[in-house]
Amino acid sequence: MPSSFLTALLDWSAVIPAAFLCFAPMKGFLKTPVRTLMLKGTGMLLILLTLMSYIEARFQLMYNSCLAPLLIASFIFFKSHIKASFTKALAVF
Repeated sequence: MPSSFLTALLDWSAVIPAAFLCFAPMKGFLKTPVRTLMLKGTGMLLILLTLMSYIEARFQLMYNSCLAPLLIASFIFFKSHIKASFTKALAVF
């Protein structure tokens, strides 16, 4: 299991830069400073990605089965840190 956990963690690590790139077009709509946003986002992603990797390795799930909960949690985080309507945030996300 340690090998499969590390493999899953490395697979999920590609999500980190992609998550922060969602905020780039919304720079003028941020509710919090960029530094605070990066610290909160990194912490949230590390916890979520570790949890997703463990679940994927423990129950031998496919990558896609864990993607939907991660996207929903990431969108909630994204929407809570920008001043934009739901539809605009969804289109950018």
